[in-house]
Amino acid sequence: MSAAAFFDFDGTILRGNIVRYYAHLRMQDQRLPVKLLWAAQFLLRIPAYILMDRLRRRWFARRFYRNYRAIKPSDLRRKARVLHEQYLHTRVFSGALERIRWHQRQGHDLVLVTGSIREIVEPLAMQLGIGHILACRLAQRRGSFTGELERGPMTDLEKVRAVRRHCRHRGLSLKDCYGYADSLDDVPMLEQVGYPHVINPGWKLRREARARGWPMLRWRG
Repeated sequence: MSAAAFFDFDGTILRGNIVRYYAHLRMQDQRLPVKLLWAAQFLLRIPAYILMDRLRRRWFARRFYRNYRAIKPSDLRRKARVLHEQYLHTRVFSGALERIRWHQRQGHDLVLVTGSIREIVEPLAMQLGIGHILACRLAQRRGSFTGELERGPMTDLEKVRAVRRHCRHRGLSLKDCYGYADSLDDVPMLEQVGYPHVINPGWKLRREARARGWPMLRWRG
C-alpha cells in the first residue's frame, strides 16, 4: 500500500448531515400522527443546532449525540440499514464515486474520517468498497446509550490524530496521501496530507483554499 485517501462523509461523499440522519432514525417506526408531532417539535430545535455548530462543532456534536439516549442499541443497526436503503445511497455525489473508483484502481487505502457514528456510515462504506472507518462510537451502559461518545467527537484535531494513527499503523507517509473535505472544521486534517482537496466549499472555505493553493472540486448528485 503506497498511500491513503481520507474522505470526510457528510457533505463530501454525499448530501447529508447528522441531524437529518437522527431524524430519519427516530421516525422510522412511528405512526403518522406521532411522526408529525415529533417532527414539528424537532424542527423547533434546528436553529439552535445550527447556531451551536457554527460556534463550535465539537460542542455541538457532544450536545447533539445526547439525543441517541432515545434509541435502543439493539435497534440502531437495523435502523441504520433502513436509513442506508431509503436515504443515504441515493444521495452519493457522482464525483465522489468517480474519485473513489480512481483511488481503488491505484491501490490506495480508502478511509472515512467522519463525525457521524460508525453504525450509520458502515453500510455505505461497504457498498462503496471503503475499507477503513474512523468514526464516532456511542458509549453504552447497562444496555442503553449514555448520550456520550466513547472517545469524544471526531472533529478538527481528533481527525488529525486519527489520520496520523492510521498512517503510522499502515506504514504510510502523509505526504503521499490524499484528503477530501467540505468544511472549515476539516482544514487541520487537510493540512496533514500531501494532496488536499476541498469539496463544494462555501465562501470562507473557498477563500482558505485559494490562499493555500488547494484544488476545489464541485461534486453533484
